Amino acid sequence: MRRRRRWALGLAVLVVLALAGGVVALYLVNHDADDDDAPAAKPKTAAAALGPDGTPLIALDPTAQTQNDIALLTLKAAPQPVMIATFGTVLDPAMLAETMQKAAGAQAALAEARARARAAAAEYQRDQTLFRDQHTVSAQALEAAAANDRAAAALLAGREADLRALSDLAVSQWGAALGPDIVAGGAFAQRLARGEEWLVSVALPVAAASLAAPAQALATLASGAAAGRRDLRLVSPLPRVDPRSQAPLLLYVAPNAEGLLAGMTLAVSLPGPPRPASLRVPPEAVLWWQGRAWIYRQIAPGRFARAAIATDQPSPEGGFIIADPAPAAAPITIVGRGAASLFSEEFRSQIQLGEGDSDP
Repeated sequence: MRRRRRWALGLAVLVVLALAGGVVALYLVNHDADDDDAPAAKPKTAAAALGPDGTPLIALDPTAQTQNDIALLTLKAAPQPVMIATFGTVLDPAMLAETMQKAAGAQAALAEARARARAAAAEYQRDQTLFRDQHTVSAQALEAAAANDRAAAALLAGREADLRALSDLAVSQWGAALGPDIVAGGAFAQRLARGEEWLVSVALPVAAASLAAPAQALATLASGAAAGRRDLRLVSPLPRVDPRSQAPLLLYVAPNAEGLLAGMTLAVSLPGPPRPASLRVPPEAVLWWQGRAWIYRQIAPGRFARAAIATDQPSPEGGFIIADPAPAAAPITIVGRGAASLFSEEFRSQIQLGEGDSDP
């Protein structure tokens, strides 16, 4: 009986040892397989779809567009004016004020000469009557009155010549429209002399030589707190040429004097002949990044891609004029408001994609 119990106990121990050995063997086999293989690769996020310009395609449903205050704008191709690039110089109002001061002095001297000439003429006429009818004036006195009349007339002629010369100088410096107003001390000239408005002489480039002087132009301040565009209004052509380029000059006035300084050189755009099949991108749709201008085009409903645009053709109404990317095709749709929100969404998705692609 005891032998049977011992045999059963020994058999049980052998079974347990066999099972334990199998488990250890299975562990060792699996462990060796793991050591032989490369570390398991982390599943990568699928690559994002790209738009026509190679920028990420951003998907936003109508609800997300509303939440991000995104408004769409449809651009239709139409003839747009070509802007011709040139430069302008802000003129010193002190020169104008000096001409006005000289003109005021010449006007006063002319008025004095006229009064003297009238008095001398009246005295000579009176002495002539008295000498002829009453003989109460001597011939010597009559001769003196005649001499005084001639001197006063000569002085008047000289003062008139001085004023004409000053007027001609003002016209040669400031043009046929502004020159007479300066000499007359007009309201426009006074505003300019006080610096309330600024004059800009603009060189007329060869590309615009055959055009009539544009009534409007755009000047750009590239830097500073007052950087931006200034609308210029034509005063008149100038009867002289630019000393640097020898190009004809046009005189414009800038109603807003902020940021302008005498002697400053400005980048100026003059409207030229219209260019067919062009699009006007409003300023609120333009996003600036890395020194370039971008817009977001709708590639498909709810799908947007960032696209670079040219900025060499500013629009007189603001924004830029660009060539139609698909001439004769349907109008294109862009993000008219909320481009910054899409920009944030684009780079947030790139950051998330980068995190998914990173290796341990």
